Amino acid sequence: MSSILFSIVIPTLNEEENIANLLESIANQTCKSFEVIINDSGSKDKTKELVNLYASRLPKLTFIEHKTQNVSTARNHGASLASYEWLVFFDADVTMEPAFLQKMTDHI
Repeated sequence: MSSILFSIVIPTLNEEENIANLLESIANQTCKSFEVIINDSGSKDKTKELVNLYASRLPKLTFIEHKTQNVSTARNHGASLASYEWLVFFDADVTMEPAFLQKMTDHI
């Protein structure tokens, strides 16, 4: 296991259309040395319910409700909760290939 640990910070607001694809790509990472912090800004859709479906596959998954309409504030708040040195920020509408974190580890 890598000694490099990542904190993945994801700000969300009404991301039910996107969040499952991102969490699936995170769950499929070959490098498992990470935590996931989702900072939700008051979603009115099923974002939280979809995130909760990944709790068993992502044991270091934290869902925080911190209402703000400002994505920068949401990212910063998520970062303040991070446990690890290396921060990775994603918007909810992206996905990553399975070796993404491993490739980052190889270059650090």
